[in-house]
Amino acid sequence: MRLEHERSGTTKFIIEAFPRNNSHVVAWGQAMDDKTDLKHVILLTCPEDTMTDRLLKRGRSGDSLDIIKKKMGLYRESTMPIIEMYWKQGKIRNVDADRTADEVFTDTSKIFQDL
Repeated sequence: MRLEHERSGTTKFIIEAFPRNNSHVVAWGQAMDDKTDLKHVILLTCPEDTMTDRLLKRGRSGDSLDIIKKKMGLYRESTMPIIEMYWKQGKIRNVDADRTADEVFTDTSKIFQDL
């Protein structure tokens, strides 16, 4: 991303699933804080049972119930503190993902209209 910034000069990026833990936040800060202005963190939320059902229906080999439970535990342990940090900074834009893909897309798209 730093290379793309240097090549194009853009400061607008969408970064998916990052940062997931504190070391990611530190690395981002060292590499990009002086080059970008973080406007929003989009948080797609739905109940864990809904997420589990969706993951199991994908049919990927890595989507066993045991692995999903471990990943959700890691999310609560490592990622939730990062979400809380961004929430305190007023960066979180929450989207209810316990709806159809079209409804989630519509609400997510509205966030970008303000940029």
